[in-house]
Amino acid sequence: KEVGAVNFLICYDISNTKLRTKVAKYLEAFAIRIQYSVFICDVSKQVINKAKKDILRLINNYADGTIAIYPLCENCYEKLWIIGKPKEERSDFYIF
Repeated sequence: KEVGAVNFLICYDISNTKLRTKVAKYLEAFAIRIQYSVFICDVSKQVINKAKKDILRLINNYADGTIAIYPLCENCYEKLWIIGKPKEERSDFYIF
């Protein structure tokens, strides 16, 4: 784990297909997709702050949708429970 890295759960509900695709492609660059609109990542606060700014630019005041970024403390992350496989296969991602 990167020093100073924090686990984040990122999810969105965006009805506009073009915008939803842009946001998903952006998140796929640094996060693991665990469901169609849910991602998890382990990044520094600087990376997540940049992501927030980038996402704001991507959505450009789009009013019909929601993007949420939840920090997960280490204790919460250790209790994460997912049944099934993530949408993408990653060797560094474990399902509990």
